[in-house]
Amino acid sequence: MALASPKDRFRENPDLVKGFNDIVDSNQMNAAFDAAMMQMTMSLGMTNEHPVAAANAFRLQGAQMFLANLKTLNTAVLPTKPKTDTNLTQT
Repeated sequence: MALASPKDRFRENPDLVKGFNDIVDSNQMNAAFDAAMMQMTMSLGMTNEHPVAAANAFRLQGAQMFLANLKTLNTAVLPTKPKTDTNLTQT
């Protein structure tokens, strides 16, 4: 038996999910998400140093991943279907 993921455990509690939906769907929270991302981008600043620029890009990517996980905490992960229509086979 596989262990439930943190997301699955969160989704098991309907009260948590309802409260979360009310918060994450609000205009105020979406404005806060946008402002936080813009503030982070601004605080990283500009640089000509390639290692620093790469590190900043990874920081932003991590923040985007966190925000995407946060915004979709209330949705189930659905398995993806394999593509059947492909250009790799010729008939």
